[in-house]
Amino acid sequence: MSAFLLFAYTNEEAAGRVLARLRASGTDGGDLDSSSVVRVAVDGKFTVTTTDRPGRGSPFWGILWEALFGLVFLVPAAGTSYGPNLGGLFGAIDRAGIDEDARARIREALGPGSSALGLLLRETRPELVTQLIQAHGGTKVEASISLEEDSELAQELGAIVA
Repeated sequence: MSAFLLFAYTNEEAAGRVLARLRASGTDGGDLDSSSVVRVAVDGKFTVTTTDRPGRGSPFWGILWEALFGLVFLVPAAGTSYGPNLGGLFGAIDRAGIDEDARARIREALGPGSSALGLLLRETRPELVTQLIQAHGGTKVEASISLEEDSELAQELGAIVA
């Protein structure tokens, strides 16, 4: 299992600053696989910027972050219609651990004019990273997520990448 952590802030630039401080400190708990910064403009439009650890150049992470935040912001209502490819991916995200409850908490934490730092950590040891980040405030949303190579989510993302 991996840990999914999201720290939401009440302005659009805060998450980027916190990520820069985390990287400058060299403290990521040793297990940071990927991070993203999502900015939600006052008009509700969002942008996602992703980063990976050196040597992990797979498009897997970028697709995962874009799909996750697309699911949070663009498909907020259960039963919303979308195509079979997205339906499979969204279902896999849900079953991997970022279920409707977690997505609702993310939606609630991110209003217009806000930002969030999203982190995927291996081995679910988020304490060190959490302590460093919480010194900067923000609202924390946490969930466990299954990201093993043979997981349904990895297979869905692999099918999209291939």
